[in-house]
Amino acid sequence: MRNNRRGRSLESGTFGKMDMSGGTSQPGIGYQIRYQSLFQQGRALAFPCDCEGHVDLNTLTPRAMDNYLFARAMVGREFATPSVSAREVNGPTAQSGR
Repeated sequence: MRNNRRGRSLESGTFGKMDMSGGTSQPGIGYQIRYQSLFQQGRALAFPCDCEGHVDLNTLTPRAMDNYLFARAMVGREFATPSVSAREVNGPTAQSGR
């Protein structure tokens, strides 16, 4: 398991509350930006975003923001170029972070 500079685990992304509509006309569909590890298959960080991959930093928990900024800074070193994909959302909010 890898930790960021503040000693927090980076095993999985954490979602803050966010409207996942992403500006689409299809209710129940949201988007996520996913940073896949270059070295550990199956390890990735994922965060809610709009259809263009923009993450609303104001909706992330402090831990999720740390992980998001770390993943962005480590593209090409720890993580592959991120990909944006559609995903189903149950209700107006995503999974809450702890």
